[in-house]
Amino acid sequence: RDSFGCKMRYGDGAVQWMTAGRGMLHEEMWDLGGAFHEHELYQIWLNLPPGAKMEPPRVQLLGRPDSLCEVERAGEMPVRVGSYPMVELQGGRVQVRYLSDGTAAGDGNGRPGALTRSPVTVAHVTLAGGGVRHELPLPEGWTCLVYVRSGRVDVGGGTVASQYDMCYMGRTGGPLQIESVSDGGADVLILAGQPIGAPVVASGTIVMNSQAQVDDALRDYQAGAFGLPWEHTATDAEWEKRCEQAKPLARAR
Repeated sequence: RDSFGCKMRYGDGAVQWMTAGRGMLHEEMWDLGGAFHEHELYQIWLNLPPGAKMEPPRVQLLGRPDSLCEVERAGEMPVRVGSYPMVELQGGRVQVRYLSDGTAAGDGNGRPGALTRSPVTVAHVTLAGGGVRHELPLPEGWTCLVYVRSGRVDVGGGTVASQYDMCYMGRTGGPLQIESVSDGGADVLILAGQPIGAPVVASGTIVMNSQAQVDDALRDYQAGAFGLPWEHTATDAEWEKRCEQAKPLARAR
């Protein structure tokens, strides 16, 4: 649930791509259904270019055909519901899910994956079995991180990364080469993007380009322009009431 009155549910294989822009409040709660289940969720933060910092918030809900992706209530939040491409290579031994394919934002033109405000690649790569290799082309100068979700992988030059390791790659460009060195295969997240090249000043979850901008954002938050906080135990009716109460504050911004 968020301060724009949007409520959604998503599950295995789904991606909620939220752009906070000029400010919003939201909560994420596990739907346990009254029983304990093992869950795994990755929350990845991307910086926005200076020109996009004050854009209106929006949400993208992306999934595969078998993913739970449900918008129960959109409220006043622009929500884009879509999918992301998945490709299988080498007879299925390599599986790549492209949450973002490395291109910049636009009107989308119906293409799958997330629309972004700067060129970004977010790829989930599964290597089935030992000795399985995959190459991903990257432009020169891009930042690239490789996170090992499971197994062990050679990330180039004989450097082997194990489960939960994060590798910071050079900005030399060319193909990123990863190879599983585990008999059971490996599973990795590749996070890459074109550097924005702007100063970063942060306070908590607010990330801007100067201290003056951070101070302005904090004043907006304190004035209720991001929305009014609610208890996570609040019923939907109580939460919806808080969203309605915050509307005049947001419009006055």
